[in-house]
Parts: sequence; structure tokens; C-alpha cells
Amino acid sequence: MKQQQLTAAFTGLAIAVITGAAGLLFFHFVEFYQVNVRQPPAEQVKRNLYQAVEQWLEVEGHPVYRVSQGSARDVCNRPSHVALVFSSSFDWSDGDILEECVRSGLALVIFIDDTERNDLRHFLARFDINYQLIDETIDVDDVEDAAEMVTEIPENGPSVDYDKEIVLGITGDENDLVFEVLCDASGTARMVKTTLEKGLLVVTGIPFFMQWKHLIREGANVEQAALNSKTAWNLSGALDTDNKGIIMVCSPAAAAKERHDDVSLSLWVEEWQNMRASLMLFGSLCAFVVIGLWMNSAPFGTHRYERVLPGKTITARFGMEARFLKKHRALHKYLEPWSDALRVHFRYLGILDDNEICRYLTAKFNLDAETAALLLTPAPLRSSRDLLRYRTLYQQILAVKAPEPVPPKGTLH
Repeated sequence: MKQQQLTAAFTGLAIAVITGAAGLLFFHFVEFYQVNVRQPPAEQVKRNLYQAVEQWLEVEGHPVYRVSQGSARDVCNRPSHVALVFSSSFDWSDGDILEECVRSGLALVIFIDDTERNDLRHFLARFDINYQLIDETIDVDDVEDAAEMVTEIPENGPSVDYDKEIVLGITGDENDLVFEVLCDASGTARMVKTTLEKGLLVVTGIPFFMQWKHLIREGANVEQAALNSKTAWNLSGALDTDNKGIIMVCSPAAAAKERHDDVSLSLWVEEWQNMRASLMLFGSLCAFVVIGLWMNSAPFGTHRYERVLPGKTITARFGMEARFLKKHRALHKYLEPWSDALRVHFRYLGILDDNEICRYLTAKFNLDAETAALLLTPAPLRSSRDLLRYRTLYQQILAVKAPEPVPPKGTLH
């Protein structure tokens, strides 16, 4: 009894010592730290890349009134004095109304996301502003005119995420306007501002600096995100001085349009975050193993035994074909090429009419009229002997050499 108690006591002591030692090792070598897990963006954020800016403006007391399609009358009839307009979502036909509205105090910010709109080019030409794609032939004079009015060129540090496919230029000074041109790190004009009496006109490309993924950066890109936020605020909340709100004309397609490199990067990031890439790799590995086993196993695959049957000779094949045609009373099909060759032969002789050919065959080769007609138009044969007989006749007739045609008089030869 005492031995059992001692055994239980030593066992409990051993368990306590082992547990304590394990606890000390665990707390000594294991470090507890906070792990930040980034959740993928919601679906509505993917559909509207500018939702972060809209919510930011709402919080700051600048309500955003968003419409999918708009015109000059829609913008001018609202109490808002700030309009953010995507070129693909706007009707530029009423240029006179829109210009009058801008001169009356509207701050119009144009984002060029459709470069094929000629009506937009005509509207901007009123203010001596032009734009071109980066891969088009750029007018050097326009670029030089814009370069003379540059007011901001970033240094070697980070720059705003402008649309790098659009190059802006000033076409002249007919309106005596004062322009403010902003450039990226390469010195290319990306944004043009000008004051029209009481209003303001701003022209730039797709505002990538307003998209949520360019407003939230980590590490060395924090400063660039700050520049993007400052530029986005200067074109929206800073212009709404009377807090009457901002009208944003942007279709769903324009709201979801992102930069090409961002598209590929975001897709891969999303796939890795959802662990789909791991499943894809695992599935590809399993498929590789299965296909490898299938290709190298004996019952099937490339090592499967295949019975190769010898092919029939050409004589046997023609014999089978002849028996088939004889069964269906179609042996005369073999004579049709001979009949065509016979007509060509007589064409060289100058005989084109079938009746004349029949008379020629009857007189020249001592054939009856029925046989001569069958040579020109083969009919179903009675037996294979008739086939051989007609073929011999064709050979005899075609063996006669046709005389060469005599050229007309007065021609050189």
C-alpha cells in the first residue's frame, strides 16, 4: 500500500516537473506578437475604385452626388459649384452652356478616360488646351508651349500617380489665359489648370491618385500616398468652399477602370490572399502526377500494346472499289475522265459539236453510232469486259496525234 502511494507521488511529481519545465521553455523561446491580417477589399470597392475618396469627402462635410451619365444642363442646374467629370460619361455637345457655367463660378475638373471623343477636343480647343496619347506623334510645339508654363516639377522623390498615357499641351494664347501646368518626375505635362473669370477649369487623365489603392501605402510609399491624398483633396474638397457638395459624373465602367500594372498586381494579390493560388498549385501537381502515371504505365498510355494490321495493296484496293461500283451499276464513272480527255482532244482538231465528233469516230475508226455516243457520254455498263473494251477504244483514239493549230495570217511566230 505504501509502495503504491510512493509510486503515485513520484509520478505526480514527475508530471509537475515536466509540465513546469515545458512551461518555462515555452515562455522563454516563444514570442507573442500582434499579427495584422489584411482583408481583401469588398466587392463594392472593386466596382468603384473612388469610393474611399467619396467617403472621405462625406466625413469632411462635402457630400458627393454621383451620376452615371450627365450633360451640361445636369451640371449647371445643381447647386454644387464643383463638378468632377469623366469624359466617357459626359455629353460635350452643349459646350456653350458649359463654358458659361464655368465662367459663372463652376469648378470643372475633367478626367480624360476616353481619348476618342472629338466633341471633348472641340470643347477644350476653346481654351487652347490639347491632349494626346503617349504613343501618338506628339507636336513638339505644343509640348514646348506647355513646358514654358510649368509651375511644378517634382524632384527625384515620389510623384503623384498621374495617368502616364496622356500628354497635355497648350495650343496657343488666343484667349490670354493664365495656365498652371503640373508635371510628373519625367517633366511631362500631366495636369493643366486655368481660371475662367469666376470659375476654374482643370484637365488631366484618369485620376489614379484618387483610387483607394494609391491612397493607402506602406513603407517607403507612404510619402507618395500623402502626395496622392493632397492632390485628390485639392481637386475636390478644397474647391467646395461653400459646402454645397460635389457632383461626380462617372459611369460604372469608368469607376472600375484601373491602371494596367495595378490590374495584374491586384489579381495576384487577391489570389494569394484567398489561398486560391495554393490550391491551383496543388491541383496542377496532382494533374502532373496523374498524367505522368498515365503516360508511363503498361495497361494504357504510350506503352500500351497496339495491334498493327498490314495494309492492303493498291491492286486489292482498286479491286474492292471496282466490285463496289459494279454492284451499284456505276462502272461508267471510270470512263468520265476518258470522255473529258476525248473532248479536249477533238477541241484541238477544231471539232466542238458532239454530232460532228460522232461522225468523225464512225468514219475514222469504223464505230457504230451507239458506241461513238457512249464514248462521249458514258452510260451504265453491263460488265467489266465492256469497261476494258471502252478503255481500249479511248487509248486508240487518243493515240492519234492531233495536228498543231495553224496561226492566223499576219501574226508573228
